[in-house]
This record gives sequence, structure tokens and C-alpha cells, in this order.
Amino acid sequence: FPFLEPACGEGHISKLLLTINDDWRNFSSDLIPRGYGEANIDFLTYTFTPQRYETVITNPPFSLFTEFVEKALKIANKKVIMFGKLQALEGQKRAAFLQKTPLKTVYVFKKRQQPMRDGKANDENGKKLSSTMAFAWFVWEIGYTGKPTIEWI
Repeated sequence: FPFLEPACGEGHISKLLLTINDDWRNFSSDLIPRGYGEANIDFLTYTFTPQRYETVITNPPFSLFTEFVEKALKIANKKVIMFGKLQALEGQKRAAFLQKTPLKTVYVFKKRQQPMRDGKANDENGKKLSSTMAFAWFVWEIGYTGKPTIEWI
């Protein structure tokens, strides 16, 4: 399979990938059933075949960012791409971990992004949820040994 999307939610990333190339075979899953992909699969405990997937791409639970990266690096054979808070770069423990990985590029959003919260874009009153957080796409390339670069999108 070219792609594994292990926290697919409602399938936003997986559906977008299929619009780019509908011949790509993806495996989309999520721990919580949200109407897309295989449900009740815990990415962190499920046994995936190592290197079966070219790319692991997802928007993981932010509190499990490091754990998702660590597992994805064990099963991808080309790339790992994670959407996450820019603050994922902070902290001594996380910095030590990231320096041991093939992190190649961090694509920082110039504008604030509005990720869904619990599958919702609006609050209980219908008001659009806003975000004060900075987000980025983090891209690892298996075998890369240089220092990561920062780009803006």
C-alpha cells in the first residue's frame, strides 16, 4: 500500500490523497468510528507489517504525537508525514528523540489552521471554532541523515 492513514477520523486526508491519484491504495483506520476507514484499530497497539506502507500520513492526537511518529517510523519504508502543533519541537525529551530521527522538513503554516475538535468545526452554538495554535506538517524521509529544514506554506 502506498499510504497508511492511522487516525483517519472522517477521512479528510485519505479522501484528498484519492483525488490526487485514485489508483493509490490506502489503508485508513481510526480507534474511534467516525464514518470512514476501519474502526476500532488502535495504531499504537495494532501489529502492522513493517515496511508494508510507503508512507504513513496522519493528524494524530496531539498528546500522542511522539508515540505516533515513533511507531510510524517502524512501519513506513519511504516517508512519515504528521500534522501537528509547532510546539512539538519543544522540550528536552522530544528534542533528543527528534534529533535521532530522519526528520527532513517542517512545513509551517503562515496562517492559523482550524483543525476539527472531536469531529466538529463549530461549537455548541454553531460558532466556528478558532485556533491560537501554530501548526505544521512534519516530514521524515527514511534514510535521511541531514539536519531538518523549515519551509513556510
